Amino acid sequence: MAQLALYKGKGLIGNAAIRLWTGSIYSHCELVVDGVAYSSSLMDGGVRSKRIAFDLDHWDMVDLPASFDAGILTHFAATQGSRYSWL
Repeated sequence: MAQLALYKGKGLIGNAAIRLWTGSIYSHCELVVDGVAYSSSLMDGGVRSKRIAFDLDHWDMVDLPASFDAGILTHFAATQGSRYSWL
């Protein structure tokens, strides 16, 4: 099952800047498939996958249709290792 994980925790100064700039309570998101999180992370150097213990006090989780799983994994395979992009 795929999920969208939305970070609402305090985080670092960059998280606060992103929330201010976007006008959102969220500063980061992850796509999660079978317990593995996929995203582009400045802290991790770009597009990566990793297991994250999501503290639900800091993350909102949104279930996505199971049909999203293959697309998420395909996109990750095509972009894995790409550098982080502010745009």
